[in-house]
Amino acid sequence: QPGDFLRDGWNGFHVPADDAAALREKIQYLLNRPDEVARMGENAHRTIVEQFSLEHYTNHVLSSLRQQPLP
Repeated sequence: QPGDFLRDGWNGFHVPADDAAALREKIQYLLNRPDEVARMGENAHRTIVEQFSLEHYTNHVLSSLRQQPLP
């Protein structure tokens, strides 16, 4: 889905806002796995560069404009 940047387990974790136990579990998981933190951080960086760079945004705007009928 365009605009969705969080991929659970790949570049972060989705935790329900009202679930403190789930948040605690994910924090503990990451504290025990520094290699996983590094991997997810690299994936998060890659996601931002690929989906939210100026080049990506410009291409998206141009593509949208090309699809609009002329008046």
